[in-house]
Amino acid sequence: MKVESVALSFPCEGEQLIGVLSRPEVSRKTGLITVVAGGPQYRAGCGRQLVELAQALSAIGVPVLRFDYRGMGESTGQYQGFQHIEADIAAAIAELKRQVPEVEKIVLWGGCNAASACMINAWRFPEVSSLILGNPFVRSKALAEQVRKQHYLNRLRQGEFWRKLFTGKYRLSGYAREFCNALVGRITNRFRSTGPGNGQGEDIPFQDKMFQGMQNFAGPCLFLISGRSLDSREFGILVKNSTEWQSLFYRDGNKHLFLPEADQTFSTRASRETIIAAAVEWVDKL
Repeated sequence: MKVESVALSFPCEGEQLIGVLSRPEVSRKTGLITVVAGGPQYRAGCGRQLVELAQALSAIGVPVLRFDYRGMGESTGQYQGFQHIEADIAAAIAELKRQVPEVEKIVLWGGCNAASACMINAWRFPEVSSLILGNPFVRSKALAEQVRKQHYLNRLRQGEFWRKLFTGKYRLSGYAREFCNALVGRITNRFRSTGPGNGQGEDIPFQDKMFQGMQNFAGPCLFLISGRSLDSREFGILVKNSTEWQSLFYRDGNKHLFLPEADQTFSTRASRETIIAAAVEWVDKL
């Protein structure tokens, strides 16, 4: 199928967002918008992953809009953090519908904190019918501590660890120092948590915003989970420790693809091809 690539510039609260639309000659009623992760990324994605995704989907008639939200890539404005891109997503949805009037339903794709942003905001947009989420970011001090604890417990079960220990290849002083630092941090945090508040209140933790967003979102989700990702381990612990999160993660209609050898960004050719094929199959059935 013939596919046209169209460079776009569209407004968002006084700034200009830059995007590229892959528009098939004959478009389906379902389109997809990619949301990039915060950091040194832009609309092409890590290793041009999002470009390949757009090529694969547009080949079956699915229009794809890849865009930089404010402060990212070539878009103007200041980066406000992944928790504050509701207006950017809204602008991208409006632009995709303007460029491809046939589109009635939209899938949001996001990895890392872009997945978190999609989970927070998807319910706000009636056009969004489904999410594709890669290794959602849920980091907190408590989760990081649990991941570290699990890491050391796993190491204690490995023969390689004990061989290196008894042959003097490990510097025990480093482990002791890390343990002491962690202990001091826990004591300090405990005193802080029991001390008087500032009377001004605190923002809702973004993990709670994600949970609330997913409670409000009724569409099916495809979760892409890596086996060699710190973010995926932390997300796994969050789900494992909460029956409420389990009910959202495993609810009817959701699908879970686990890639044991994949890293956070699915950087290998094999893992990239796997997730793109899964995305094409997912969107094709919507």
